[in-house]
Amino acid sequence: MTTNDESQAGETGGPARMVQPRLVRRLSAETRGKLFRGALESRLAPGEVLNHPQRTPTIVGLVLEGLLRNYVVGPRDREQSAGYLGEGDLVGASHLLGGTAAVGTQALTVVRFVRLSTDAVRQLMATDPTLALAIGAELARDHRAATEELAETAFRKIRDRVAHHLLMRAEMQGEVLSITHRDLAVCVGSVREVVGRSLHDLEAADAVRRTEDGQLVVDRSRLRAVVGEFTTGGH
Repeated sequence: MTTNDESQAGETGGPARMVQPRLVRRLSAETRGKLFRGALESRLAPGEVLNHPQRTPTIVGLVLEGLLRNYVVGPRDREQSAGYLGEGDLVGASHLLGGTAAVGTQALTVVRFVRLSTDAVRQLMATDPTLALAIGAELARDHRAATEELAETAFRKIRDRVAHHLLMRAEMQGEVLSITHRDLAVCVGSVREVVGRSLHDLEAADAVRRTEDGQLVVDRSRLRAVVGEFTTGGH
């Protein structure tokens, strides 16, 4: 993890107060102070993994800026995204219940987040029902996101999944993306050749285009149209 920008978050919320995460809004000032005591603000580079599937999880925190994905790993190390996390979201909600994580978390962009003490959060959950309920709400959100990604994987074509992922990235980073076929293949659970054909289809629909220096320029309105075809019955 990149920690060259690491600093104390403070006892009263520190940087997290600026983005007002859902978790923070639910808590009293006293609980917020306890929650952020000893917390650290950290920065992640694109591609960095916070918690790896099948390993003992260690990191829980609140996202201040950037985009991450939750993901699972299958046979032959194939990966599949299981939801996205952005500003204000809680990283590692399921890890607070202990055990080995089945879901990992990876930064897709530069990410700034506040790392919390897992032990401190668990102790507070045992004594403060408001925090326990707020964590439960975050777990429910993660569950919904994972279910939606499962529907993406089970029922959509690779082209649609690529369009969905590019739209998520563009909403966070803007319409010019530095992303490779391999990056896309990993995120949508496919292979480079299939992703390449999907991008060709999206280019034909004027939803994306490649620049001479290899960057991908996306048209968000056209990507939304592609993604929306699924909900209206088109394919």
